[in-house]
Amino acid sequence: MPALRRQWIGADEVRRDPVTRDVALAVLRRDNGCVAVWLGESGRDCRGRLTLDHVKDEPRMGKRAPSDMGHLVALCEYHHLETGWATSHRPELREYLRRVNMTCSERDAEDIARILKALEPDMKAHPEEYTLEALQRRMPLPEEDIAQLRREHPEWPW
Repeated sequence: MPALRRQWIGADEVRRDPVTRDVALAVLRRDNGCVAVWLGESGRDCRGRLTLDHVKDEPRMGKRAPSDMGHLVALCEYHHLETGWATSHRPELREYLRRVNMTCSERDAEDIARILKALEPDMKAHPEEYTLEALQRRMPLPEEDIAQLRREHPEWPW
């Protein structure tokens, strides 16, 4: 277990899990600036240096999120520390982390599932056009994505 940094704030000692330099650089490279902008905030509001914010998987008091790529986002000082934006947008930050940390295959499978869900009424009306063979002719999929879709949507006419 890595040694914890200690930071003194007034009379209270705060123990912090250190973010390694490599992880910090990887997060800054991945997020390419303040994440608030990617989530719809104006870039004109961003000010101050970029900071790293720990985002827990679920809201729990007293337990800090790990210092890894799956739990860190880059935010400017304004959105992270000055306005409370980061605290009020925890669900959006969790969703952002979930999406950016998915593999391409997982992201593609999720997008395909969403498309197929939208097509469901037409699939019921014209099942012959939505057989696995017909789908493969229109949009070839990796076998693992097909297997995942079959598991998640057994009601579809495979």
